[in-house]
Amino acid sequence: RSKRCGEEAALLLAPDAAVARVAVVYSGRPGAKSTFATQVVEKLSRGEPVKAFSDQVVSPTLAESGAAMTLELLLEHDYRGVLHTAGATALSRVEMAERVARRFGLAGEIVPVRTADVKLLAPRPLRSGLRVDRASALLREKPLRVDEALDRFFEQWSARTRPPGASR
Repeated sequence: RSKRCGEEAALLLAPDAAVARVAVVYSGRPGAKSTFATQVVEKLSRGEPVKAFSDQVVSPTLAESGAAMTLELLLEHDYRGVLHTAGATALSRVEMAERVARRFGLAGEIVPVRTADVKLLAPRPLRSGLRVDRASALLREKPLRVDEALDRFFEQWSARTRPPGASR
């Protein structure tokens, strides 16, 4: 709700503005903040279970992809209003954790939990998958499907853990 209120305020104050909406942003680059995707890799790598919401559907967004779409939108188009510049695949957090684990070749326990059973600092909607069809039609930089995004995430993660000068 707070994000939507911010978007509405921006559009009220600047009706000609474009608002790029992303969701569940993650990156494997050095210095990137801890996110759900990085926590899945770190916990499973340590042999720890990962708790993930089974009833919350999201559109995970690789940071560089969301940024590229947003910059193109703001610098090259006269678009006005809200545009979803998120990942192209909507899935539950359990499914996201399973895909991250599979891409990284990690075994381990992914524990499905219901959102209602966890005390969150701020309420989260159960259905927050974003439709990216308008962004796909408008932008050269297309929203990434989750498997392509996870391939890039894996490469980023591998590069930061690889010694300098080492090949892939």
